[in-house]
Amino acid sequence: MFRLKILFFLLITINLSFAQQNYNLIVDLGSNQSLNFRSMSTQDSLDILIDSDTILNINCAINSMFYLENNNGNKYYLYLTENSPHPTSFKLNDTVSISGYNSNFIKFFNEYVKLYQSNFDIQSLMSDYTNLDELEIYLYNLINDDIYVFFNNHQYFDFFSTESRDYFRTLLKYEYLSSISNFLFNVQHKKINLDLDNAKLDLDLVDIRLLKIDALIDSFDDSRFFGMQTFQDYSFNSLFLLALNDYNESFRDINDFQNFTLYFLNFINQYSPYSLRYIFIQKMIKNFSALIKKNTIDYIIQFLDNSNLSLQEIESISNIFLENYNQNLDSDFNLDSQSLTHDFYIENKFGETYNLDDYLGSVLYVDIWASWCGPCRKQFPYSKDLKSKFSKRQQKKIKFVYISIDNDLNKWKESLEKLDLEGEHFISPASHPKSAANYFQAFSIPRYILIDKNGNILNMNAKRPSDIAIYDELLELLD
Repeated sequence: MFRLKILFFLLITINLSFAQQNYNLIVDLGSNQSLNFRSMSTQDSLDILIDSDTILNINCAINSMFYLENNNGNKYYLYLTENSPHPTSFKLNDTVSISGYNSNFIKFFNEYVKLYQSNFDIQSLMSDYTNLDELEIYLYNLINDDIYVFFNNHQYFDFFSTESRDYFRTLLKYEYLSSISNFLFNVQHKKINLDLDNAKLDLDLVDIRLLKIDALIDSFDDSRFFGMQTFQDYSFNSLFLLALNDYNESFRDINDFQNFTLYFLNFINQYSPYSLRYIFIQKMIKNFSALIKKNTIDYIIQFLDNSNLSLQEIESISNIFLENYNQNLDSDFNLDSQSLTHDFYIENKFGETYNLDDYLGSVLYVDIWASWCGPCRKQFPYSKDLKSKFSKRQQKKIKFVYISIDNDLNKWKESLEKLDLEGEHFISPASHPKSAANYFQAFSIPRYILIDKNGNILNMNAKRPSDIAIYDELLELLD
């Protein structure tokens, strides 16, 4: 009988052990009717109505901060992690009772939010401080003299897990950088909008002393904060300011702003992780939709479509644009024709600048490539064969134009010698503010463009030379 009791006890213990692995949060409503459980991540639509005592298994792989909210809008924040050794327990009667894993840190964090979170409100900071130095001093004192003292001397500090301490320190870093970058971004945003009426958008050099591209790229290695508004503001603002600082062209009119918009889009594509690109482009459209022309947004939508975003995400971007679309910007633009006014940079191997308008009267088959692009080079034999199919008379009506986006001029020239490829050869470095890659939205290469003899872009993602159907398409244009 004693052995049976031991066996029964062991079975109960094992079942409980396995059961605990299936949930990480226990909610006891007490006498309250309901609570809403939500994520702090903007990438997570999690919204659970809790109207009875329950246990939950919350996915914390990309976000650790959540909150429970009552009908009065009062929030209680919960820090949850993957693979917790035991669940966190939340009990609500007249007061909140929290126990279990990371419960001491959760208590601290809710105190922190009440005491200090409002100090990072950007609207208040913009009204209270007129220059970056003043703001920087304020934030430094706030974080080091107030928040860190509160954190390190908290009664539960010794009970905080190493993981929770690191989380909070990293969060404070992004609060600081977010406040700095928000301040700088709003200053530049205001300049752009105010100067638009005078059609003069010249900007002062952007002050980015505290925002470095290497630090930003390193921050993308830690996905824990990707969904946090604070991190998204910091990373988007930094990308915008860094792009603006690197942009070598002046803003003479609204058309120049279209060029910068495409340059910034390419900047986002180059430096940001795929999971954040939609958010960054959405922020770009929200902030500048009143300054963006219809053909520019069409290019952006095409880029999004090629990036395998969902139809819902693409429609969201389009709707944000249409809400603030300024039709006056396109009053002198024919939306039905993507007519060439080739405002992008190309030069030949002798350093002479060219414009594709010089080829009006000829059909153009444009190849965007680079010396380091293996798939590009694999298409060149097909390109030679394609050209050879046309008679000498037909070849006078069509030009095979090769535009390299190499940043290294010497590597491009070396590749030309090795490839021995006949045609019109130019270079348009990807780093140039008016690169062909930006103009043609060539976010991946090789990319092929079809242009008719009147200079109209017929297809910005035409078939490759290896596709036998391209011959017939070109032949029709020659007639």
